[in-house]
Amino acid sequence: MAKAAPKPLRYEMLLDLAQEKSSDKRRQLLTVICDGFTGRKPDPTSAEEDLLDGIAERIALELEAEALRELTQRIAGAYIPPKFARAMAKHEDSGVAAPILTKHEALSDADLVDVVRNKSANHQLAIAKRSAISEQVAETLIDHAGDKVLVSLMENSGAKIGRTGFEKITQRAQTAPALQAPLVKRKDAPLDLINALYFQVEKKLRRLIDERNYNVTPAELEAALRHGKSTIMQQYAAESEADRRAADEIRAEFATRKIDSPLIVRLLREKKAAHAIHALAMLSGAPAQMVRSVFEEKNFDALAILSRGSGIDRAGFVTIATLISADAEGFAQAEKLGRLYQDVPEESAKRVLRFMQVRTKLGTEAA
Repeated sequence: MAKAAPKPLRYEMLLDLAQEKSSDKRRQLLTVICDGFTGRKPDPTSAEEDLLDGIAERIALELEAEALRELTQRIAGAYIPPKFARAMAKHEDSGVAAPILTKHEALSDADLVDVVRNKSANHQLAIAKRSAISEQVAETLIDHAGDKVLVSLMENSGAKIGRTGFEKITQRAQTAPALQAPLVKRKDAPLDLINALYFQVEKKLRRLIDERNYNVTPAELEAALRHGKSTIMQQYAAESEADRRAADEIRAEFATRKIDSPLIVRLLREKKAAHAIHALAMLSGAPAQMVRSVFEEKNFDALAILSRGSGIDRAGFVTIATLISADAEGFAQAEKLGRLYQDVPEESAKRVLRFMQVRTKLGTEAA
C-alpha cells in the first residue's frame, strides 16, 4: 500500500495560531508545524518553509522543557526545519536536545562543534552516539569531553577518528584505565599507539594487541610509526640533560662491549639508576622514558616483558626487580617474581619490543 502523502500545511491557520499566548495553543501549533514537515523533502528556497521554521524556533524557545522533551523524542528521526533543529540541539535541557543531537542528520559539523564546546556532558554524550561522526567533530569531543563520552565515541564504529585524535586518547589512556579497552578494541586504532599502552593494560587486552602484532612485517611497522614521527620527536626532545648525559656515558663505555643483565645489576647496586635505565633501554630497544616509568612505578609485569624480550634470563630479571623494589619484601617475593617472568610468552615479548625498537630508531633520527 502506497504511503500517504503529507498533509498540506494551512499557513493562514498557523499564522493565526502563532499570535496565541496560551501554552496549550502554542504546543498545538508547534506539533502541527512539525507534523506538517514530516515526510517532506527540505526546500531551502521556500519562503513559507523559512517563515514556519522561524515561528517554530520562536515558540520552541518559549515552551516548557517537559513539552519539548516529548516532542523531540517523537520527531528526532524525521525531517524538521533547520532553525528549529538548531534551537532544540542547543537547548539547555539535555533531555530536549539529546534526541535531536543523536538522530537529526541535517545538523552541520559547525552546529555539533558549537554544542560540544558550549553545552553539558550529556549533550556531548548524545553527539557521541550519532550514527556518523566526522573527524572534526570527533576531534572536538576528544579535546573537550570526559572519559565517559570518549568511551562512547570509541565504541561507535561510525565515528571517524584521525591520527591526532588517537594520539590524544592514547596519552589520556596512560592514566585513565576506562579508555584502554575501547581504544585497544578499535580496529582502526594505529598499531604503534596501542603498543605504547602494552605495559599499562591488563592481560586480556595484551592478548588482543598480540593478535594484531602477529602478522605485521618490519616494513609495515616502520611505515605506521613514521605517521607519528612528530610525536616521537617531541617525546625525545623532552629528555632532560641528565638523561642525555647518562645515555652518552653508557654508549661511550660500552661501544665495544656487550650490555647485559649483570651490568644493569651492577649499576643498580652502585646507585646509578639513570645509567641502569639507559642500559636496559639500549639492550631492549625500548624508549628510555618508558623504562624509567617501569622502574619508578615498580611495574614488574612490564619489566618481565622487557627482560623476556631482550634475552635477560629469569635470575637476572628477579635480581633487577628486587633491586628496584629496594625493600625486604621484594627479596621475599623472588619466587613470585620468577613465576611472573615464566608467564610471559617470549615471542609476544619480542614482538612488542619490535615496535619499541623502531620507535626508538625514529626518535634517535629525530634527535
